[in-house]
Amino acid sequence: MKKTLLFAGGLALVAVAANAQQLRGPETESDTRECYVTWPQSYSLDQYINDWVPGQPMTKTYASERASKSGTWEDEEFFISRVKLRPLISNVATQIDETMIGSRDKKLVFWVPCGMSMGYFQTGSLPNGVFDSEVFSAWSYVTHFGNWTSPYGWVPGGFADAAHKHGVLVSGLASVPNASMPNAWRQCFLGMNSLASTDEGMEKICKFLRYHGSDGISYNSEWLGNWSKSEQTELNTMHGKLIKYLLQYQDRAENIWYGGANDNGAVSYWGEGLGSRFYNTFGYSDEPRTVFFSNYNWNSSSYYAEDKAAFETTKRDTRDLYLGLNMQGGTRPASEWQQHDVGGQAQDYSIGLWGAHSNNMLFPARVNAGGSDLLKQKGYQEVLEQWFTNGKRNPLHRMEVGVTKGAGPTFHGMSRLMNARSAYGWDLSDEPFITYFSLGNGNCYRQEGKVMYDNEWYNIGMQDYTPTWRWWWADKFLGKEEADVPANSMSAEFCWDDAWDGGSSLKISGSTADGETQYLHLFKTQFSVKNNDIITIRYKILKGNGDINFVYSKVGSETEEVTPTRTSIHKIGKDFFYDEWNVVEFKVAPRGATALSSGDWAVLGLKFANAQDLEVLIGEMSIKRGTSNTPQMPEIRSGKILSDVVSGFDAKLFWTMPNSAAAGDPVYNIDVNTSYFELWAQVQGEEPQFMGTTTSWAGLMFKIKNPKHSNRVRLGVQAVSLDHKSKSGISWTSDYLTAPAHEVSEEVAIDKSCIKPGEEFRVWFVDELHENATLTLYNNLGTKVASNDGASRELVTSLNEIGAYDLVANEGTDKETRYSCYAQISDFSVGRLPEIETLTFNGENAETADVTFGVGETIKAGYTGRSADGQGSRAMRLDYKFFGGPIDNMNIGTGDCKSFSVSFWVRPLSFPVASDEESVNFFGIEDRTGSWPRNNWGYVWSFLDPAGSGHITHIVKRGNSSNSKEYAYFYPETTKLSVGAWTHVTLVFDYDSSRALLMKLYLNGVYQVPTKSGMGKDVASEDNVIDGIPVRGPNREGLTSGEWMHILGGRGSNPGYPDALIDDVVIWDGVASDEDIAKAMTGLDVNNLPSNVKCFWDFEGETVDGVSETRTCSGATAPTTVVHNGRFMSKGQVTDAPFGTFQIATGEGEGASVPCHISPIYEAGCPYVKGTGFKVETKPSWSTRQATISNANGTDTEGEAQVVYGKDGDKTLTLTLENSWGKDTRVYPVIQLDAINGVAADEADGMNAYTVNKTLFLEFAEGGAYEVSVYNMSGMLVGRDARSINAGEMMHISIGQAGVYVVSVVKDGKELRNIKIVNK
Repeated sequence: MKKTLLFAGGLALVAVAANAQQLRGPETESDTRECYVTWPQSYSLDQYINDWVPGQPMTKTYASERASKSGTWEDEEFFISRVKLRPLISNVATQIDETMIGSRDKKLVFWVPCGMSMGYFQTGSLPNGVFDSEVFSAWSYVTHFGNWTSPYGWVPGGFADAAHKHGVLVSGLASVPNASMPNAWRQCFLGMNSLASTDEGMEKICKFLRYHGSDGISYNSEWLGNWSKSEQTELNTMHGKLIKYLLQYQDRAENIWYGGANDNGAVSYWGEGLGSRFYNTFGYSDEPRTVFFSNYNWNSSSYYAEDKAAFETTKRDTRDLYLGLNMQGGTRPASEWQQHDVGGQAQDYSIGLWGAHSNNMLFPARVNAGGSDLLKQKGYQEVLEQWFTNGKRNPLHRMEVGVTKGAGPTFHGMSRLMNARSAYGWDLSDEPFITYFSLGNGNCYRQEGKVMYDNEWYNIGMQDYTPTWRWWWADKFLGKEEADVPANSMSAEFCWDDAWDGGSSLKISGSTADGETQYLHLFKTQFSVKNNDIITIRYKILKGNGDINFVYSKVGSETEEVTPTRTSIHKIGKDFFYDEWNVVEFKVAPRGATALSSGDWAVLGLKFANAQDLEVLIGEMSIKRGTSNTPQMPEIRSGKILSDVVSGFDAKLFWTMPNSAAAGDPVYNIDVNTSYFELWAQVQGEEPQFMGTTTSWAGLMFKIKNPKHSNRVRLGVQAVSLDHKSKSGISWTSDYLTAPAHEVSEEVAIDKSCIKPGEEFRVWFVDELHENATLTLYNNLGTKVASNDGASRELVTSLNEIGAYDLVANEGTDKETRYSCYAQISDFSVGRLPEIETLTFNGENAETADVTFGVGETIKAGYTGRSADGQGSRAMRLDYKFFGGPIDNMNIGTGDCKSFSVSFWVRPLSFPVASDEESVNFFGIEDRTGSWPRNNWGYVWSFLDPAGSGHITHIVKRGNSSNSKEYAYFYPETTKLSVGAWTHVTLVFDYDSSRALLMKLYLNGVYQVPTKSGMGKDVASEDNVIDGIPVRGPNREGLTSGEWMHILGGRGSNPGYPDALIDDVVIWDGVASDEDIAKAMTGLDVNNLPSNVKCFWDFEGETVDGVSETRTCSGATAPTTVVHNGRFMSKGQVTDAPFGTFQIATGEGEGASVPCHISPIYEAGCPYVKGTGFKVETKPSWSTRQATISNANGTDTEGEAQVVYGKDGDKTLTLTLENSWGKDTRVYPVIQLDAINGVAADEADGMNAYTVNKTLFLEFAEGGAYEVSVYNMSGMLVGRDARSINAGEMMHISIGQAGVYVVSVVKDGKELRNIKIVNK
């Protein structure tokens, strides 16, 4: 979630409150806010089981104290799985490595959190309204996902549903801390032992876990005492009985035991192998009790000997030993991975991945692809593919094991050590196979390609069946050798830009060489396909063209490609429109070689040939048999409106489904003829609203639109059949529910981000229910220049003086808030927001022109606009990375304590909303190659509000060896950076003769007074700020060699990255004075810099590229080499200090990395400083459907494009004018297209054109050098000729299919005209 610049019509800058989207709850135990969903208490599992009455919903939960503190509970349904664990299939012939069988086919426990789980309240993997949530999808290489932050005995139902449909086990965790066992946990385990001591109690444990969807229970057994050997023996016996019970109903079950506490009831010493001390806990082949997750120092000969002896004694499967790998410690040593390879001492053992407590360590790495939500989601899927497949994201590559120790381009991946597993083998009579390639999140929710819900969403339970292999490309079907990888492989990825159903689709891009065929193997299956089954492929071509076929093979002849002629999905020459969904259906029938044939299908995939710069989305692949029964209507249990905020209502709903299951037996969706449920809401007096989908029997709804500010809404749900063809009808709450009191938002908005002298602009409170309040603007001298005096909730004004103006909202009340530099007035010379003034059709005003045209007729769509272009200073864009450089070159005193200051202009574009209060960096200096935590918290660090407000919360200076505590300054909420506003920042580091440090922060030349300061942020005091000046910190350590200075960026194990622009960075020698700061704010003259400027970067000149650097991270076994590009060299006293945008290359140790400068992205710079490096140029773009757009050109003031439609009906044409300051978008009046009524010939400008027998003939009256291009109505080039023509000579071009074509004619290098031809 972010607060960003949002432009309405290209002009309005609106920051809307984000709190309605997120799963809310108390932030501390004393916080009285109600949780949207209350999690079960982990160490009260025995109490829940005791309270459970099979067949009745649970109504009681427990807080941090055991039985002494309990409360009502309504959220059990969010923790029940409604998808049964699917059994895995096996077929060696469809394995890439057919020798990987038996113990060589390792298992993998992914013992990590899913979703963010920071602080007191966690969202985890529960549904929410945040697109940038974790959609884990690498199921085919995971056998057990032990959700680290799920409570003991519980797993969120949606998460379990996603895992179960892919055949993956799930479990919650007893996370017992590394100490004597706390009493709460002791009481819980004693309670479990007490239950298990009777047959009735043991059966209740088993039924409870099975009913809720847990496939076992897991233990982080780090307790050092307060638990006896006899008590441990009883617990072990319970584990064995649980596994025996679960295996009556499913093909696999596991309890996970971390190798800490042993059979004696406590940890004896760390680093044990699977010795005899664990045999009772582990169990024997006739009674398996747990699988063993070993401690992380298993790689020793003595432990290997213990492990070998254990399996000789217990007769268990060696793959039940998971050798632990701590992902929190960064990448693992090469030797550990190499032991897992063939011939290694760990070749027969499985892999256990842990890390870390609040999020899995792969999820934060998603920011490497970029900081926008979309790029982060793409980045996460790429990281999963690099980790689980390999660095090249194709399992055919045999990457050398251990060369790279973690996710990256050369990492060997889990596919090198185990097979991709599949659960796609059920009876299609019971349930069809349907995937839309939706991962369970999106920027909106689509059904049948149309947006039904236009907000962000996340529900991992709605994840579709994901491909078995990511991505198995080969130039022959079932090619299994590395040599079978295409030389220039096409690519596949998940895409959130569009979807047929859900939030994402499968995007395939690339070209094939002449005569080449490329195969994408998608699903490993064992479906028994029968005659009359229907295979459906839904696709949309975005660009280019190519031949696309569905391909499959059968069990017993797996390598024999079955591609009869009727499996063609798309073929060159087929009429189509870009950006439109198409569908093909194949029916299985006994019709010989031309039809799909019945049998056991082993592999499903796609085949590509003659691909030319192809981009295609696959929105559905399904196999359906007959028609599924329509489910009965759900029966509403209860509903609740959770909040009423500016973005709408949030709500939750509970229901049940009619069923005949015995009390306490699980009821799965398939049992009630249901695939999933649709959620609906209806505000009283308004139309019903689609609110998303879920697999659970409980739903969360976010942002129910409430345009007329009603406080009454009803909630609904309907069940969708297994084949997605029918729905039950909506069941509604019996009455409209009353919402709680409206939470008034204090968010304000401004309608222009770039304002010119004398130009009117508007500032207002976003919430329409906000009472009238004072909005006042002040100049930099503190003089009031405009105010609404509290007469309304908006201020409309204009200002003549160039400069930045502070906004004070709710002035004179306890809600008064100051927004620094909120309104910024800049000179016309630097450009401004474009604005469309008029739209035209064929030169006439579009509002009054005739809007009826014929199919194939050329429409000249034009516009006029206001002057918007300009020229000014050049800024660098952060692009969710870092700004900065190494301090060694800056000469600011490494090794001692010398005073220095830093100034810069910054314009934030977006702030992330982070779950970690110390993850979003404002300014810092540290050595990222060092050891944890100093590689992220070094000489100095500072933070931005994790809620995304831009508030600079605190600045912290590290202590030294004699006093390790840091010294912290805290700032009020008024000390902030505003999104969209240029803000000047100065930081002063002032040492006195005793090396005691005073830090000062200035924003726009105004000193920011800390609220408190002191040793250690937890004991900082207001008493340490005297007359606005903090007490100097005691003797501190100075800068050290190897450190980098950086502005903005992310920090910690879950970094949050802002996006911003930066301009004019200055390093001052000593303490910058008020006069120095004033000079920097108006722009320094690079040819006449003040004498105390140590370094100055204005980003106007050329960069230095190709600088190689090798550094070794702390504790690393090998150095890391990076190549710096895009370095700006300083001016001033120092002329060789590099500065620029940089990213970090992951190192080997925890938190370690090597900074690497990268090529910059340039944007318009600060309008208040000198510069000519950036030109602001306005460009037009037109968009529509089922048309060819050509000859599009224009400036800020006028332009035109030629549009030819190929299909009749009403059409919408949109124009966007965009430059560096923003954009303006307008829609032309609706165009009405008549059916084709043109002629097959066109004669004009001395040229005659006509068609005969699918050939275009052109006769030229004048000689010259002609270039003729022919486009179909999808904009694809279908023919071209270029040569010199004599007067009267003819040119002919074959165009094939009947239809409408656009012919572009260029003579002597200049465009002559475009004509329309109807080829009949």
